[in-house]
Amino acid sequence: MIRVQDQGGILPGLVYRAPVGFGGVASGNYWSRPWGTTHTFRGSGSYFTGAHNLKIGGSYVVHMATNVLFFNDDRLAYRFLNGAPNQLTMFGLNGTRTRTHAGFTSLYAQDQWTLGRLTLQGGIRYEHIGASFPQQQIGPDRFIPVPIILPAQDAPVDVKDISPRLGAAYDFFGNGKTALRASLGRYASPTSGIGLYAQSQNPISRFAGSTDRAWNNFERDYIPHCDLMNPAANGTLVNGQYECGPWTNQNFGKLASNLTYDPNILNGWNIREFTWDLGLSVQQQLAPRLSVTVGYVRRVWGNFFAVDNQAVGPEDFDTFNLTAPSNPRLPGGGGYTVTAYDVKQTKFGLVDNFVTFARKYGDQMEHYNAIDMNVDARLRHFTLVGGLSSGRKSANDCDIIAKLPEMLLTTPTAPNATAPSPVPTRRAREFCDLQTPFLTQIKSLATYTVPRLDFQVAGTFQSKPTVGQNFPSIASESFAANWVVSNTQVAPSLNRNLSGNAAVTIVNIVKPGELYYPRLNQFDVRVAKMVPFEQRRLNISVDIYNVLNSSVGDQYQQTFGSSWLTPLSIIPGRFAKLGVQFDF
Repeated sequence: MIRVQDQGGILPGLVYRAPVGFGGVASGNYWSRPWGTTHTFRGSGSYFTGAHNLKIGGSYVVHMATNVLFFNDDRLAYRFLNGAPNQLTMFGLNGTRTRTHAGFTSLYAQDQWTLGRLTLQGGIRYEHIGASFPQQQIGPDRFIPVPIILPAQDAPVDVKDISPRLGAAYDFFGNGKTALRASLGRYASPTSGIGLYAQSQNPISRFAGSTDRAWNNFERDYIPHCDLMNPAANGTLVNGQYECGPWTNQNFGKLASNLTYDPNILNGWNIREFTWDLGLSVQQQLAPRLSVTVGYVRRVWGNFFAVDNQAVGPEDFDTFNLTAPSNPRLPGGGGYTVTAYDVKQTKFGLVDNFVTFARKYGDQMEHYNAIDMNVDARLRHFTLVGGLSSGRKSANDCDIIAKLPEMLLTTPTAPNATAPSPVPTRRAREFCDLQTPFLTQIKSLATYTVPRLDFQVAGTFQSKPTVGQNFPSIASESFAANWVVSNTQVAPSLNRNLSGNAAVTIVNIVKPGELYYPRLNQFDVRVAKMVPFEQRRLNISVDIYNVLNSSVGDQYQQTFGSSWLTPLSIIPGRFAKLGVQFDF
């Protein structure tokens, strides 16, 4: 069956006739059968002498991944607005087997040196990434009548990083009760997985595997009455509009250079995205087995990437203004104006994306600052470990979007042919300078053992903002209000129709970092009893999760409308688990 997503109705964004998100991304546009193997080789050695503690080591990891993509029999997906078709998507990778081999090498050396009250730590880490691809084939299929053979080849990748790490601890009074600590380190982006430097360099990822096109379906029979293989607008003509608009990606079905990577981000030293992490803390022992730690954390990101569509320039975009509707849940109750971009009709569908360093276009920054406080109490029968962390994030890419307005039209990441793009959501021009409020988390764990009875009671408590999982992305961690606006609403400000004869577009009208989910407060309890049997032991436990039966949502409707901010799912309710463990 052909997947359908309706932008309107009671539940905007509702997907039916297909699983949602099954098999990966794109909300159920395809499903897949992935498999792979990983081989890891590690080694290390240590040397201890007096004040020194030296360790050296390394590892080599080979990851071989295969993934087969499957689409519906029609190789199509539909998009509706209140039951009326307005867009269709064509897919060309059905049955394609994507194969990637990636290798990660790392070497490190670290030393700890004690000089009286002062302990110094230093280390350095070397990392290298490379990749290759066996022979692969695309097609034949409905929209790819002639198969395309991709010979075995190495990835154009030679990435090397040197990352220093430094640390120091000082016994301030010389009595072991007050410690001052500092650390500074460079951390390259994780190599887990095979993303930018392997899978994204697979020649299949350069294949234009999908394209959208506006669809009017004047007959209302849910069948496209046009030549889908014709990239230009065609089909039934009514009031000057064709049944099917032009391909949004004019390179669909080709191994075209609509996505290329700057060799400077694939070859060289210290070119991966990275962070510099600074930590300062003071630890004070208040009593035997009781201490308090207060610290400051700062994280600074660098080596940002940008996607430059070289087929267009800043002059190839027009702007339009939207006034946010009056709504008490919007910042200030609504009524403010946001500005969005739309590419000119003459440049619509032209794609020549070039992934390179963002610093070529100006300054970009992303920072995180936090204060941490922790308590560690380990008494005879009682243990308490916990604390709070309060931090805020700042981000600014105004220089970049001024020269690359296309970065506002979709999520600013490199596109991938094996991950068909969702409906583009436009980011307002005003939302380039972001700063979150201080977001505070509180977490604690306490245990108490009843003397002589081997009876233990434990509890955990957490109170935190319910945010997304993609730290440090401010947009993914806060609420959006994705407003579906029609061409009729946009045209008066744009002074023309939306490009590609699009019937609607989507604009987020809430600045990232302004609205957050309700706070999560959760309390869990465990009661356990140990029953000894000579040299054997029986442990019986009862765990009660979410004792307070909190019903905070963990996913909310982000499409602006009557159901905006309606919870789509909530955390699991109160439940208990009985455990029995017998050691012999």
